[in-house]
Amino acid sequence: MTKQIIRYALVGVLNTVIDLGVLNLLVQILGWNLIAANTVAASLAIINSYLWNKYWTFANRDGGHIRQLSLFVIINLIWVLLSDMLVHFGTLVLQTWFANWQYWWQYNLAKCVVVGIIMALNFITYKWLVFNDRKQPLA
Repeated sequence: MTKQIIRYALVGVLNTVIDLGVLNLLVQILGWNLIAANTVAASLAIINSYLWNKYWTFANRDGGHIRQLSLFVIINLIWVLLSDMLVHFGTLVLQTWFANWQYWWQYNLAKCVVVGIIMALNFITYKWLVFNDRKQPLA
């Protein structure tokens, strides 16, 4: 399981780079609304996450692609909604606490905290729900 956690963390770093990069591109360069940009950025990171976690982190090669993909999509829709809410409210809190900070600092800090929360939730749900091939013990 240690090997899986290390691989998961590496995939998580790549996902975070994608997530934050796309978020900042859409908000700072293209002028998108924070929630819309967060939804798109998180969704792209999720697609990347599915591929890397299925084939590398959890090395799951079983034929249950439809079941896995369905669970993966459902779980990640929940996490994207949670992420949107937490980034929005976290940014509002940071705007109150650190009113003199630039907006991009506020939403990026909120996003980084949210990424940590979602990564922990994802590992648990991926390992025991999505990529568990039911042939191996759950531990």
